[in-house]
Amino acid sequence: MKYYTIPPGASLQGIVNFFWVAECDGAPEESFTYFSTADSCPKLIFPYRLPESVITPADRTFFASGIQGQTQSHGRFATPKQFGMFGMYLFPYAIPSLFALPASALSNQLLGLETLLGEAGKVLAEQMEMATDNGQRMRIISGFFDQQLKRHYHQETAITLAIQQIRRQQGLVNIRDLASEYCLSQKQFERKFRELSGFMPKLYARIVRFEAVLQNYPTYESLTQLGYACGYYDQAHFIHDFKAFSGHHPKSYFAAVPQLA
Repeated sequence: MKYYTIPPGASLQGIVNFFWVAECDGAPEESFTYFSTADSCPKLIFPYRLPESVITPADRTFFASGIQGQTQSHGRFATPKQFGMFGMYLFPYAIPSLFALPASALSNQLLGLETLLGEAGKVLAEQMEMATDNGQRMRIISGFFDQQLKRHYHQETAITLAIQQIRRQQGLVNIRDLASEYCLSQKQFERKFRELSGFMPKLYARIVRFEAVLQNYPTYESLTQLGYACGYYDQAHFIHDFKAFSGHHPKSYFAAVPQLA
């Protein structure tokens, strides 16, 4: 399988984390299982090459162009070994600016683009599918986002800065201190934070810390070192969160990585 990422242009920095492309040229009748984990960022997905004969009706929502909101859950999907997909990771606080919705409206949701945007979503999905290459797809979606931002742009707020701080510190923050730093009561902070991140602050920080585990695991010699480095005060706490967000014990999840097996 080929997978690569593309940084956003200047006009979309702070909105798009990165664009990505995934392509696989396996036999159309073959499939593999894709395991998803909790994710602090929503993502838009545009399939452009799929063997229709192997996609069952139950899979249609997953394989249609659409958006997967930030999620605290894990799952698995049977994926054909012949496909092309173009996607992008968005920052959660981009949702109000792009779709005039609170980020919390999309939490743990998987929506088709037509459901989200109506006829405009249907047209966009068709344009992305029929584009000649991924360079054109990037131009199409960037132009669409620029138009959406002109209509709905949400000014940067203290909560946006707080979310960015949690991400920079890989979830290792004191939420009460963070609310105080931005001169908000705990209740105000939690309400506004959920609108822009999709989750309550403590849950969001836990998901970001879990993502730091996935990102940092190659640099540590053991799972114990990894857990402590990412701020877990004991192994039981580390294992509990990892299983909640991935569906697996960390040892089995990283079994393919020799230094952590």
